[in-house]
Amino acid sequence: MYKQGVFSQGLNKTIFNQALLASLILIAIHMLYLHIYPTGRFSYLLSTISAIPMALLYIHFIVKLCRNRANKLKPLQAVGKMALTCYLLQSIVGVLLFRYIYPHWVYEFNRIDYLLYFIIGSVLQCLFAMSYLYFFKQGPMEKLWRILAK
Repeated sequence: MYKQGVFSQGLNKTIFNQALLASLILIAIHMLYLHIYPTGRFSYLLSTISAIPMALLYIHFIVKLCRNRANKLKPLQAVGKMALTCYLLQSIVGVLLFRYIYPHWVYEFNRIDYLLYFIIGSVLQCLFAMSYLYFFKQGPMEKLWRILAK
C-alpha cells in the first residue's frame, strides 16, 4: 500500500468501490446474522472480517481529509508518538474501571455505552498526549523502552 501511494493519495477508484461494496455486504451479512442469532459465536469472526475493507475506507478518508498537511490531525500524531504509553494507560484504566471500580458495567453496557466510552476515552487520550508532549519530547514508556534497549 505504501509503494502504491495509498497513504499519500488514497485508494484508486476501483479499489475504493470494491472496499465499499465489500464493507456493505459484510456488514449486511453480520447484521442479518445478529438478527437471527443474537448470541452467536460467528458474529466475532464476521465483525473481524468486515473490519478489513472498512479499515481501507478509513485510510482513504483520513488521507483525503488531511490532503498531506501534517498539522491537520495533530492530536492523533501526539497519540502516535506516545503509542506504548497510551496503550498501557488505556489498558490500566479499562481494567480499573471494568474490573475493580464498576464491575457491574460489564453486564449493563450495551454497544452505545461502549461507543461513548470509546469516544470519551479517545478524546481524553488525545488531550493527555498533546499536553504531555507540550512539556516533553516523548512518552514515559517510550523513554524507558529506549533506555532499556541500549
